[in-house]
Amino acid sequence: MSEESNNETTEEELGGVRYVPNFKQGSTQNTAYRDQNGVQTGILNGDVTMNSFSSPKEPELLVRRATDDEVEQARKQFVEPGGFATAKRILWEHNVVVLCGPGTGRSFTARRLLDDCGASAIVEMNRQRKLQSVRASDLEAGLGYIWSVGDDGGKPFLDWEFEQCASLFKDEGCRLVIVLDHRSQSCSTASSKTVELAAPDLVEVALCALRWRCRYGAEGPAVVLKSDLRNALEKGDPPEKAVRAAEWALRAFHGEASVDEALAGLREDIGNAVARWFEAWQVSSVREYAMSLAVAVLENEPYDRVVAHATLLDEGIRKAQLPEDKKLRPRRVFEKPKQQLLDDIQTETVERQHPRHTGLREETVRFKREGWAVALLCHVWREYPSIHPILHKWLVCVPGDAARRALCTITAKVPAHEPLRFVNELAAKRRYADRLLAAATLTTLADDHNLQPLVEETLEDWTEYGGAYQQWTAAVVYTSSFGQRDIRGALTRLAKIGQSTYQAPQNAVVAGVLGMLQNPDIQELVMDRVLSWSEPKYRRKGLRAVALSLGLWLTGLDRVEWFDAAEVYETFDYHVRVLMRLVLEDPDFGGIAIERLSALAIQSQWDQDKAAELVRLIELAIPDLRWRRRRRAVSVLGLYHPTKRSQIRSLLKTTRKCQRRLSRVNRGREGAIN
Repeated sequence: MSEESNNETTEEELGGVRYVPNFKQGSTQNTAYRDQNGVQTGILNGDVTMNSFSSPKEPELLVRRATDDEVEQARKQFVEPGGFATAKRILWEHNVVVLCGPGTGRSFTARRLLDDCGASAIVEMNRQRKLQSVRASDLEAGLGYIWSVGDDGGKPFLDWEFEQCASLFKDEGCRLVIVLDHRSQSCSTASSKTVELAAPDLVEVALCALRWRCRYGAEGPAVVLKSDLRNALEKGDPPEKAVRAAEWALRAFHGEASVDEALAGLREDIGNAVARWFEAWQVSSVREYAMSLAVAVLENEPYDRVVAHATLLDEGIRKAQLPEDKKLRPRRVFEKPKQQLLDDIQTETVERQHPRHTGLREETVRFKREGWAVALLCHVWREYPSIHPILHKWLVCVPGDAARRALCTITAKVPAHEPLRFVNELAAKRRYADRLLAAATLTTLADDHNLQPLVEETLEDWTEYGGAYQQWTAAVVYTSSFGQRDIRGALTRLAKIGQSTYQAPQNAVVAGVLGMLQNPDIQELVMDRVLSWSEPKYRRKGLRAVALSLGLWLTGLDRVEWFDAAEVYETFDYHVRVLMRLVLEDPDFGGIAIERLSALAIQSQWDQDKAAELVRLIELAIPDLRWRRRRRAVSVLGLYHPTKRSQIRSLLKTTRKCQRRLSRVNRGREGAIN
């Protein structure tokens, strides 16, 4: 099948649905396909369907609850980093604080802050949820929440989102600590509540770790630490290294390792440590490789979920090693017990309360050494290139944000002549999830200063010369937080994508622009640009179709749950009126609008709300519905839709009746009040 024919199908352009009407198919039936990522509501006439870039159901807000042991550690094994007192004051006064500064123990500090402020329990929020999506019904009074989104790239939240969220948490009586990498990721509204931490004293951190591990008799290991190992703790090292220094001091004190071995272990690069471990690793089956890679990608996720994905990867690896004429043999049921497998791959589980179901427990899995996951993933990717296609297929099936983080790690840390090769392949695929993963990866990589020029060059290339799906992916990136940094440049590139002869990129532009309009800071500029796209000179270039499709959504002729058109047409009355008039006067889009309005007119006879909506929509284009003006409007619209003249006449007549009826009702209400 040719690329063009692929791109005329409606099935998987935006998760299964459309934003731009497909006039070429000549269908007046609305269709839903496969797994729906959008919801079709109301009465629609014409081939128009709705979609959002989010799933039908928001991901759960809570992903992990801190264990009693983790909270106790934060109380007894904590050394204050620089800025802790300021952060505590802000959290106490405003219920929200933003922490930044890699290598300062931000997550550990977040737990201590929330515990000091009296949190009844400490939970981690899902990094896939946006601040704007948090509702009062999601929160529980007294809880302390941690939202760690530092490695997401860009600005994870906007000014209005932060203001709304801070007010919500205060009203609901709970507290939130947001963890970022750098201060530049915070928004201007949050600047006064953003604290850049300074690393704590590493020797003191190591001594605290010793006292935690040796409740009685930590003096001997402390002497080893201070006299022999403290020089291995250098400025800029993370607190995790100090904790390892405490472990080595214990081993050296008890004769399990020499001081030289302890120093070598502390100074060894984690990448070299993984390589040495791999070389000495006695692997009994592919299952161990698969499980270690699954933990590397899904670290700190529930154990049963990690095992399920490890099983899929194990099958993929074994199938790739089979001759074509052979079948995969089933695994032995009692091959290796769980604890032995965990020990073999240097991992451990943590039992904790279930984040959502009271009284139930779950286990999460992690490597015993911090940073091991990233180092292992990079080592396998670099040393075993034959696994690349297998990991490609497996990663796109990994849910949530884990696949994006893994791709960013591989792209940024493993040397390659074409570091974005796999991202390019994903962007050209028809499957919606593949392209969305490519877009999310590029958005994050754009914050890597070494990769930013390559990301920008790739997006430019897709915009100018890419296929339909690559242009779709570019549109998603340009309408994300990455594009909103240079909003004028992003809108210029979106205009180029909107001129595509394919509808998939046009759909992405329309959906993305609707998303951009949720940011009040750029609404006016975006609305001005949308109006300019509706000019007649763009009629043959496809951009006018994008503008008129936006007109259907912005006027409220069509609706989607995640976008509130009312906020837009109340603020930008002139823009919306112009778009409504242009939609009605267009031979194609006008037909959709008239059918939609006619269906509304039928409902208005018994539904007061539908009558009010009909009057509002018609008044956008025809403010005066008295007989002479109405007759003239029928004549004008009849020129564009000669076969619908009687339908238009009936529509406007019904609207005038609704207008009068509503006027009488309003006068009656005013009289009753007086």
